[in-house]
Amino acid sequence: PLRTPPPPPPPKGGGGGGGGSGVEAWAHAVRVFVVCFPAMDVASAFPLNALTLGNSLRTYFNAPEDHLPTRVLFRLTAAVPPMLGAAMVSDLGSITTFVGVCGMCMTFVVPAVLHRCSAMVMKGKGAGTATLYSTPFTTPAWAWCVGAVGIFMMAFVVIAALVATA
Repeated sequence: PLRTPPPPPPPKGGGGGGGGSGVEAWAHAVRVFVVCFPAMDVASAFPLNALTLGNSLRTYFNAPEDHLPTRVLFRLTAAVPPMLGAAMVSDLGSITTFVGVCGMCMTFVVPAVLHRCSAMVMKGKGAGTATLYSTPFTTPAWAWCVGAVGIFMMAFVVIAALVATA
């Protein structure tokens, strides 16, 4: 009977963890950790964020605190849409693009709109818009500029994403 030769010994200097590729075991472990960390981070923060958003929605709609079905409904309302989105979209680039656009909207556009709306409400009530915290950067012109920059950046990111996918 023919015998197959034994496999060659591992290269000098270790080479344990990479399946014979010469990669040290610790380097392989670090590589796996770096790849898995973002998913573990999101998975650990998601329940906290979903519960907080669900409770905030329940408070906003003046739903009773001690009614369990209502509490579960609002928490599911906060938790299910992101899970459905994750099930339907597998391209991480499109997810980060969408999150970036939402982040720019929350950072630039929403505060500018809230500034202008609150100023209109205060003027409608006959009250002034100046507060203890008013500065030259809290004028209507600055609010419009910040909002316009936010809309421009959102449009730029959306157009860049559409061009990249074409």
